[in-house]
Amino acid sequence: MRRLPPRSFLLLLFFALGASRRWGEFTCPQVWCEDWVVIQNFAAHGWGSLFMPLNGYLVVAPRLLTGVALAVSLPWYPLVSAVLATGFSALVGLAVARAPTQLRGRLGCAIALFFVPCDPEVFGLPLYALWWAPVLLFLVALWEEGDSWLGLRLLFVALAGL
Repeated sequence: MRRLPPRSFLLLLFFALGASRRWGEFTCPQVWCEDWVVIQNFAAHGWGSLFMPLNGYLVVAPRLLTGVALAVSLPWYPLVSAVLATGFSALVGLAVARAPTQLRGRLGCAIALFFVPCDPEVFGLPLYALWWAPVLLFLVALWEEGDSWLGLRLLFVALAGL
């Protein structure tokens, strides 16, 4: 069996691939109208807004990214949120490449995530963590039998299922 590159290299590779799809978020960051509702709820209710429905759905991953970005810096929110959103997609790519699943060609599958033929809006915006998080549910479904990483699988279910 071939060895995969180190996790840090893969994380940087996936971050670079995600950032290259939406480089404008790093050179000229901005707050998008999709973020505004989440920001308003966070401003009004703080971390309690994490489990408040948005249009009838729980959107925990995007709210978590937005909350952390707001906690880090309000004036730098657009750039911090873009970095966090791209980092989240990179972590999902890392999970696809490294999680103990029955998936064949895991590295190729992880790289393919960043070449999905779509508009670049899926990359670099916190609300689009809704697109990335469910990939983790597929990993849980394809988990290698007998592997004891229960905590990681539960984390994937929590992030992706909510």
